[in-house]
Amino acid sequence: MCDSKDPEGRFPVLTEEEKAEVDQEWADYVPEPICISEERRQELREEHEKYIAELIEEFGEPTPEEIARAEEWWRPIEVHLTKDIRQ
Repeated sequence: MCDSKDPEGRFPVLTEEEKAEVDQEWADYVPEPICISEERRQELREEHEKYIAELIEEFGEPTPEEIARAEEWWRPIEVHLTKDIRQ
């Protein structure tokens, strides 16, 4: 019998107890979600906007080509970050 996540049957099927043990071990490595207060979020937004304004002042507004290139670069990252990790 093979696990549904191991269709080739390379690894033995874990018992529920073994699965719980593995989950507990991994829980030590996976950090808890970071909670940020709304005030801190606003502070970070303001810092971000200030930084962008400084960049525009120094280098000028980005061209449409630069914007398209940046969006193309960002798209796979955004998809990755918005994936539901529970799948």
